Amino acid sequence: MKSVDGTTKKTGIIAKASSYARSMVTAFGMEDLHLMSYVAHDQIAEIYFSDEIREKIDTKARDILRVAIEETQKILEENADKIEILVAALLKKGFLTTSEVEGLLEDVETGKKISIDSLPSIQELLFD
Repeated sequence: MKSVDGTTKKTGIIAKASSYARSMVTAFGMEDLHLMSYVAHDQIAEIYFSDEIREKIDTKARDILRVAIEETQKILEENADKIEILVAALLKKGFLTTSEVEGLLEDVETGKKISIDSLPSIQELLFD
């Protein structure tokens, strides 16, 4: 199934993240519900929970996702200047080496004037 606006892909990512969060609560025994499922490597088991326990699992999973989203937003906001520089450099050049990324990030950290124009473009690298 293809989606022009990426909705299908986003829905799949959200479903996968939700599944991981539920596994953190149930299969790995995280959070304070004290649930753990034990499944041998060669067996597949389906575990049924009551409606009350399922609601608690869903609440804990939502809490895990909420915290992860908040932390991600904070990291992105704190590093917006670095992300903008890297995006501009990638749009100009098409790729960056590790040393170029490190140099650009160091320049942002030290407040040094950054000149993306000094980076060679893909065309310059390939055809010059």
